[in-house]
Amino acid sequence: MAQLCNSLCLVDRKDYLFLEMVEHEKLLEYVLFVFVAAESEMALLERFMGQKTETAELLLMRIGTVREEMKHVKNVDYWW
Repeated sequence: MAQLCNSLCLVDRKDYLFLEMVEHEKLLEYVLFVFVAAESEMALLERFMGQKTETAELLLMRIGTVREEMKHVKNVDYWW
C-alpha cells in the first residue's frame, strides 16, 4: 500500500501548466498551489535594476514574463 508524505516542490509557470494537464486527479487532490509574487511590478523592476546584471531589453522581457505569469494567479490556491 502506498504511503503519502509531505513534499515541497518549487515549480515555474511551465511546470504548473504541465501539472494541470496531468491525468492524475487523485494526486492533484493532495496538491496545494501557492503563487509567490513581488509586492508590485515597480518593486520587482527596481530589484532587477539593482542587480545590474541585465540589459534594458532583457529587463523588458522579464517584466513581460511577469505580466504573463500574473494572468495565472486566479488558478492557484493561494497567492502571496
